[in-house]
Amino acid sequence: MGKRSQVFCVSFAVIALSLIAIPNGLSQDKYPNRPITFLIPFAAGGSTDVMFRPLLDAASKIIGQPLVVVNKPGASGTLAPASMKTAKPDGYTLSSCTNNLMLVSYMEDVGYDPLNDFTYIIRLYCSTFGIAVKSDSPWKTLKDLVEYAKQHPNEIKYSTSSPGGPHHFAMEDIARKEGLKWNIVPYPSGGNATMALLGGHVQVTSQDSSWAPQYHAGKIRILATFGDERSSYLPNVPTLKELGYRSWSSPNGIAGPANMNKNIVKILHDTFKKAMADPGFNKTLDNMLVSPCYLGTEDYNRYVREVAPVLKDAVRMVGLEKKK
Repeated sequence: MGKRSQVFCVSFAVIALSLIAIPNGLSQDKYPNRPITFLIPFAAGGSTDVMFRPLLDAASKIIGQPLVVVNKPGASGTLAPASMKTAKPDGYTLSSCTNNLMLVSYMEDVGYDPLNDFTYIIRLYCSTFGIAVKSDSPWKTLKDLVEYAKQHPNEIKYSTSSPGGPHHFAMEDIARKEGLKWNIVPYPSGGNATMALLGGHVQVTSQDSSWAPQYHAGKIRILATFGDERSSYLPNVPTLKELGYRSWSSPNGIAGPANMNKNIVKILHDTFKKAMADPGFNKTLDNMLVSPCYLGTEDYNRYVREVAPVLKDAVRMVGLEKKK
């Protein structure tokens, strides 16, 4: 064999080995090699925005690229993740997501399938939801509020950043069970919804812990939380379940477009899992009265598929299912 033929054979072998070394479905460029767009489904200042900022800062340092936040509120927290349906599944567009993705899809035509149009990467934390009034309100308990609402139909207005989400469902479930009427007033973020309460524009807010700073300041009173068990942060506040109503939850996680490469999903999962240990993120969780409830990729996907029929039934029970 001549020298030219030997050189050709060696070169071909090197190229072949290089191709084998590249993970299936990935280009030769290491992921990520440019900034990642991260969508937050609520306006700046709400609890989701507040809690994700330190997490994303930590993740940026770990993964070696900026995670650029784009606040995209609307459609009860589903506008941002729904927009990923047209994004490339290359790992450069991600979104925060909650159970609202499923809840809203059971109430109206949304243009996406929550079980098949997303890649669920990691579940992070479980928000603390609560029904709150001003600290100088005459209603000391949820029972006080319910009794007043019964006697004054359509007088009570409550704010929320999530019409069509658990905050809305909890209030409608109470109204249905108690035979009362009150009115929802939607806002683009939990912060806005809380300020509406303090400003006297509404008498009640049904919201995630966007109200935490006002609670710490002694400006609001929490009448009930939504979980199955009392919050460790609010041990003296009863749950809706204790009071005879349905419990609600909506863990916050991260999703991408459908059909993402498994290697990229693993890189992202591992990055965010490591970022969850960041002291700044954990301090924010404590300040917002929120607990981590991590699930890995496989378990998160299993959770989504198991909870979907439960949520669909809840929508039907409250009487908000979409008309066929």
